[in-house]
Amino acid sequence: MSGKIINYTNRDYDSLRKFLMEYAKQFYPDTVQDFSEASPGAMLIDMAALLGDTLAYYTDYQGNESILDTARQIENIHRLAKEKGYKDTGKPSAHGKVDLYVLIPAKSSGVPDQSYIAILKKDTSFAVNQTGASYLLINDVNFADESVKKIVARVNSEGIPTFFAFKATGDVISGARYYQKVTVTTFKNYFKAKINNPFLSEILSVTDSNGNEYYQVDYLTQNVVYKYIKNTGYNSSTVPYVLAKFYAPRRFVIEYHDGYYYLVFGNGSADSVTDPRNLVLDFPSRKYVSDRALDPKNIIESDKFGVGPSDTVLTIAYRANDTRKIGAAVKQLSKVITPLLDFSVDATDAAKKSAIVGSVEVVNPQPISSISQVTEAEDIKYRAYGAYAAQDRAVSKDDYITLCYAMDPKLGAVKRANVYQDTNSFKRNLNLCVIGQDDDNHLTTCPVELKNNLKTWLLQKKMINDTVDIGDAKIINLSIEFVCDTNEQNKFKVWQTCMTKVADLYKEKQDIGESFDIAKIYKTLNNIPEVIDTKKVKIKLKNGTGYASSGFDVYAHLSKDGDYIQCPKDHIFEVKFIEQDIVGSVIWLKDFSL
Repeated sequence: MSGKIINYTNRDYDSLRKFLMEYAKQFYPDTVQDFSEASPGAMLIDMAALLGDTLAYYTDYQGNESILDTARQIENIHRLAKEKGYKDTGKPSAHGKVDLYVLIPAKSSGVPDQSYIAILKKDTSFAVNQTGASYLLINDVNFADESVKKIVARVNSEGIPTFFAFKATGDVISGARYYQKVTVTTFKNYFKAKINNPFLSEILSVTDSNGNEYYQVDYLTQNVVYKYIKNTGYNSSTVPYVLAKFYAPRRFVIEYHDGYYYLVFGNGSADSVTDPRNLVLDFPSRKYVSDRALDPKNIIESDKFGVGPSDTVLTIAYRANDTRKIGAAVKQLSKVITPLLDFSVDATDAAKKSAIVGSVEVVNPQPISSISQVTEAEDIKYRAYGAYAAQDRAVSKDDYITLCYAMDPKLGAVKRANVYQDTNSFKRNLNLCVIGQDDDNHLTTCPVELKNNLKTWLLQKKMINDTVDIGDAKIINLSIEFVCDTNEQNKFKVWQTCMTKVADLYKEKQDIGESFDIAKIYKTLNNIPEVIDTKKVKIKLKNGTGYASSGFDVYAHLSKDGDYIQCPKDHIFEVKFIEQDIVGSVIWLKDFSL
């Protein structure tokens, strides 16, 4: 092989074929002399070039997919993001408030019969009439509370009330409750149970046929969880729940891959749980006495990451959205699916109870913002970078933004967030601006419930002296007009290419406070080979039906060189309807050189 120069930079089919052809002619002139298209020599060279091109492609592919910044396959992005601390534990949920109505019978004296004033239980299900999206009641609603409004609904011929209408307010969350059985035969290390519904939002409970409960944790090394226990004491009105510490020998984490969610259990068998007798009983053969105080954590001390299931049937209860469009306009959430009412022991008339159950009505007085169920690949990348830097605490601006994206999906989801210091505030508060995205991938304001959840979520992560005010970012809808020159006679084809390239720039939403880059549009159009020059790019404000109301002055915020439009820190630019808000024209310049 000495004296033979091989060019290792040839990677595509054409360059490889050309190199192999020259190589064969130079070093094997007497062996192969016929290199015509139909010759055996040309066939062998073509096949070798094809093989080299394919190998080069997969080499590049493997290299790109092993780095988060260049990865394109969503499954690989999820795996690489997981290494940096990003966790995808479910699809986001929509939250809202509803008004609840029920008819309560009256006594003969014309006052409500207290025996039949019931409690509407948690997990009562409702649905949106137009889309069929399901919602669940988050907490019990007691119609006996003093805050419940009461009016006379029906009277008899003598004007004495026979029924009263009670009105209460409740909180709802999108999704329906599902159950799944998983049969486990022999013990397996890190057993995985696949959730068949790809729109999982939240795992509610996991139990086995022996009555053991499995707890969800962030990491399998975590063996302690905290549970909300309903407070039945005298102060239950002010302290409805008590936070209790529980040791969790049986636990699991949630992983996402192949488009589905999996429950991953520990690698310890039931034998990993220590027999309590060994901890508290004295044995005659021992020459020492064990400590008579039983510490529960000693029972689960083990080098295993939790006890995994074996020879049992797991019952998994979870909540999942049953449709992609989960939002509801005003008064659209009006269908009662399964009313769960809890009556007192004094309510003995079955007919009356049945009538009360059938009288339950629901309506949402305010719109419930829909939440996009799709997370783009670029979003996952940026959130993974932020999760790695934030380390689950909020110190810097990027930490706050990352924690907004990392909020538990059952509490809702934000599309974009931005943090800046309010210099006009006496305490120099931090202003956190957020914006959501609906199922049509359009920006929308976040509901009040989501912002309240976000505030509570950040409370456990932020610095103790930070004061954070959460508000909505203001949407600015823009349109784009451009004019290009071309020497291609088929200017329609050129126009299609231009429209596609510009539209691709705005499929992904900008960040809050990010300037609108006009120079990028010029550069994108001028990089198209058929375009000679881009004559004009004009940006206009869009208002009216379907657009956000904004008094933003585009030209007042235009940079001196016209390259970009400055964006206020609490605003966000959006090209909302790409097909109609991007208008372009291509002018064909006839070639007079001949």
